Amino acid sequence: FVFLLSTRAGGLGINLTAADTVACHGHDWNPSNDAQAMYRAHRLGQTRQVTVY
Repeated sequence: FVFLLSTRAGGLGINLTAADTVACHGHDWNPSNDAQAMYRAHRLGQTRQVTVY
């Protein structure tokens, strides 16, 4: 399935360990927010390799 989130809406209290692909569209003015969004799939419990575009 496809799960679409903005960087800020999905930025708090969410783990996306079911995801193995992250695609970023647009960037936040704060690079740490973008980094946090990319690492949402790299959480404890992730068993697959994660690809970020």
